[in-house]
Amino acid sequence: MTETYSSVAVVVVHYKSPDSLAATVRNLRQHLPADQIVVVDNSASLDREQLDQVIVLSDGDNRGYAGGVNYGIKYVSNNMPHASEILVCTHETLFRDNALQSLLTTACSYPQGHIVAPRLVTADKRGNEITWSNGGFYTFPFLYPKHATRPGASALRTARWVDGAAFLIDLDTWGKLGGIPEEFFMYMEDVALGELCRKHKIPVVVDQRAVVEQTANGPSRHLAIRNRVMLAKRYMGFPRGAVVLFDVALRQVLMAIHPSNVVRQKAAESRSAYHEATKIISDLQH
Repeated sequence: MTETYSSVAVVVVHYKSPDSLAATVRNLRQHLPADQIVVVDNSASLDREQLDQVIVLSDGDNRGYAGGVNYGIKYVSNNMPHASEILVCTHETLFRDNALQSLLTTACSYPQGHIVAPRLVTADKRGNEITWSNGGFYTFPFLYPKHATRPGASALRTARWVDGAAFLIDLDTWGKLGGIPEEFFMYMEDVALGELCRKHKIPVVVDQRAVVEQTANGPSRHLAIRNRVMLAKRYMGFPRGAVVLFDVALRQVLMAIHPSNVVRQKAAESRSAYHEATKIISDLQH
């Protein structure tokens, strides 16, 4: 351990994967003492003896990814006065040697606020290591959020957003942004977080020297459409949000008149996802 690590607290969000969580905790314990690691258990199903005496928050509620992160960070802010940097990660993450130190060193270059993320890697079907996220961007012209997978020219690269699997955020930035957006429940809240950073002019940086292993996952089609609509309506503003909503509506129309019944069913699924997003936003406004 180095002295720099004394300013760090870790918030690990867990859901029904105790074996991978145990591996993550063992990995983190190579760098940090147990009392600096907070596990938020969204499944209320953990055997605490497997977790090497780390702090476990488990009250039976499933708050979703962002809700779990915010719950953990609130605990840190109230109980760990030493902590100014929060390492957020999910179960299944494994930090390579020097990854945490590299993230902290990079964070020091942005003292006014930051989100700093590692390069995320996994193994392909042949067992070869591949990079699945070097930060995120939007495709042209309809602004789909996508992961960058090619290495940048330098060790540090700016990104529009970074995946929620692992990132470092300072406590002041978390407070300034109002926490991690919770209405998505899972998936795309990290993209919304990038939009909030853009609004507040907070740098979002990928440190490619910091490597973290994590298996890539994705949302269902319904969830992807629902969350994309919420992202457009609540975070992207005009005209970018309008472009996204036009794309969603156009695809619904084209699928609805398609001769294939399977495709027409997808149009109905898209309409359902759109209406669900609209209801969530309406409920938040009342």
